[in-house]
Amino acid sequence: MARPTRMEFPGASYLVSTAAVTGRPAFGTEADRAEFLDVLAQISRRLGWQTHAYALLEDHYLLFLQTPQADLSRGMRQLNGVYTQHFNQRTGTDGSLFQGRFKALLVDTETWYREVLRHVLNEPRRRARIRRVERYSGSSLGHLLAPESAPEWLPAAEVLTHFGRTRAKSVAALQAWLAEPDTFDPRQHVRRQIFLGDEAFIDEAQRLASRRARGNSGKRSDLKGFLRGQADKKAAMARAYLSGHFRMQEIADFFDVHYSTVSRAVKAWEATQGN
Repeated sequence: MARPTRMEFPGASYLVSTAAVTGRPAFGTEADRAEFLDVLAQISRRLGWQTHAYALLEDHYLLFLQTPQADLSRGMRQLNGVYTQHFNQRTGTDGSLFQGRFKALLVDTETWYREVLRHVLNEPRRRARIRRVERYSGSSLGHLLAPESAPEWLPAAEVLTHFGRTRAKSVAALQAWLAEPDTFDPRQHVRRQIFLGDEAFIDEAQRLASRRARGNSGKRSDLKGFLRGQADKKAAMARAYLSGHFRMQEIADFFDVHYSTVSRAVKAWEATQGN
């Protein structure tokens, strides 16, 4: 079966899962989990991601997040790539830490929000036999039960509105919801490999993704113009940015580089032109 195409559009919500390479525990220590969350925080601030729940287990992790921009793939490349670099540097190892492609289900939050949230929050108990999940550093549950402790990229107050109107009632309702039998398995409800939602949701998601793709197609065509007759790719990046028509991240995505590479190319080009 062909792997599904990523579907991205502004405001999309996803259940993301990534597995570690066999024999390489990705989150075996407190230091591992703290470092991953630091990287997630940096990317979330940069891209505006809102992570409603996370669970970091020794051999995999789950995220339930919303992307205000259509940038899941870009952000995940950065998240897994930067964390792997930091992990290898800190542990004196090398090589891949995660298996191939991450998995992402596009979630209809009108229907599946609470089920997906509980699925992620219960993962440490279900898979790692952790009894006091709220005390586990690899879970976001503690932040939801004490919203004042939550970082800005984890909208604890917003999550709790799905369970009640006041903090006390919503926290109690969340705890009761987590204690109920959890038989939800996302794989049993997935449609067309990537959707957690009904046909109306799928149609709307495809419409939004298609509209974004048409817009990107025009920009990609325009960016190709800067490559014509230009052997130096860095010079092409600089000229595209200095034209004023493209954001640095758009150029980075087109050339498949980190945005800092574009920034350096622009500075080098400006220095050359100034001489």
